[in-house]
Amino acid sequence: MSIERVLRRSGGRDPGPSRPPEAELLAPFALPVLRILMGLVFVWFGALKVAGTSPVGDLVARTLPWIDRDIVVPALGTVEVLLGVGLVLGLGLRLVLPIAAAHLAGTFLTFVMRSEEH
Repeated sequence: MSIERVLRRSGGRDPGPSRPPEAELLAPFALPVLRILMGLVFVWFGALKVAGTSPVGDLVARTLPWIDRDIVVPALGTVEVLLGVGLVLGLGLRLVLPIAAAHLAGTFLTFVMRSEEH
């Protein structure tokens, strides 16, 4: 028997999950704030790669050894900056979000390509 049926029979109504009043006030802002903060992280890490000061530049280059380091690190940084700007401004989210998800999934390529170092 479904929960709806039980509630109808008992005359009760589903109280739903109990949330504090602050949660009700903050709920509309939570996802946009998370999107903007994630965008800022993308911009920051991407800018470090473009500037050549990223501490993970060598790791990225070793993960993708078939592409020249001087090309792959700045290119990846540029993509990260563009994704970050899209996230911060909320532009093209239907395109930006899947690419950002693929990029984040691609970070696990390091564990596959450089597994002997971990």
